Order: sequence, then C-alpha cells, then structure tokens
Amino acid sequence: MFKIMKEREVEEVSGKIKEASKEIDDNTKINQEKRAEYKSLYEKISELETELKQAKFDMEKANKAATTSAMMIKKLEKFKQDKEVLLKADEREKKILALYDRQKGFWETLESRMKLKQEELGGDLEGITEPEAPSLVIKKMQNYVDSPRSFSEQAMIIRDAIGRYQTAIKEICEFNVDGRNIPAEMKQRRLNILDAFLMSPRITGLWN
Repeated sequence: MFKIMKEREVEEVSGKIKEASKEIDDNTKINQEKRAEYKSLYEKISELETELKQAKFDMEKANKAATTSAMMIKKLEKFKQDKEVLLKADEREKKILALYDRQKGFWETLESRMKLKQEELGGDLEGITEPEAPSLVIKKMQNYVDSPRSFSEQAMIIRDAIGRYQTAIKEICEFNVDGRNIPAEMKQRRLNILDAFLMSPRITGLWN
C-alpha cells in the first residue's frame, strides 16, 4: 500500500522546504561574506606579521646602532676630555715657561750673591787681599761647565747647583701661574741653594 501525504501536509512540507531554501541562501550569502572577510583579515594579518617582523628586525638593528653610537660617544668624550686636559696642561706650561724666562738666570743671580757674600765676609776687614771680581769668577765657572768633556768635581757641583736653582725658580713660577700663595721659604730656597753652593769647600776657593 502507498502512503500518500495529504494536501495540507504537502503544503506544510513545501513551506518548510522554501524556508530551508531561504535560510540556505541567506547562510550561503553570510558564508561567502564571512569567508571574504576572513580572507581579507588573514591577508591583513599576514601583512601586519610581515611588517611586525620587519619592525622587529629594524628595532634590533636600531638598538645595535644605538649601542655602538653610545660606546662611540663615550670613547669620543674620553678622547675629548684627554685632549682638553692636554691643552690645558700645555697652556699652563707655556705660562710657566713665559714667566720663567722673565726671571734672572743662575749666573746673574749667582754673581749678585757672590758680591754680597764677599762683602759680608770681608767688607769690614782691613789690609786683606781683595778676592777676585765676581764677574771673572763667573766666567771661570762657566768654562768648567761649557766643556762637554768637563767631568771634574767642581764642574759636577756647578751643574748640580744650576739644576736645583732652575727647579726652585720653576716651582715659584708654577705656584704663581696656579694662583697659589708663594711661601716665603719657597722664595728663599733659590737663595739658599746659591749660598750653600758658594760655601761648598770645592767652590769657596774660586771666589773667596
């Protein structure tokens, strides 16, 4: 026996088919739209990921460059500081030298001290043989040290006195250039060096 639907049932089923067909069409449209949206978003994300990857690469590159430049800056600052210190030291030395060149030299000051010492030791003595003129003694002393082959004890004593006198003068000039107060004992030192030199047993016979 055949089971045949009634007309009302057929209409009801047909209506549901139409509804299902409409929903299929609607969902097909939604599916197509969402697939297109998905594809578009996927492409955008892919582009963003590529950009992000490039951005990370650029960031690492920039960080390395920044680190390198920071090290270079530090190195250059140290170089600059060293050169500034060098220039400042050179400027100071030039000022000291300029002031040093204005001072009386060893021989000139020695001659003055020798005259003073001769007057001090024999100025009030009568009938005593006059000592040799300081200017002549100075020339004699200069002859001792001018010869590069002069290695006598007297020549070495004179050279030592010259070196210590020059050092004492330079120290005074350094204090003045640096703006420091020059102690009296420092000013006296150069004179003490000359007096001690003149009273040296190997030197007194030359001028006394």
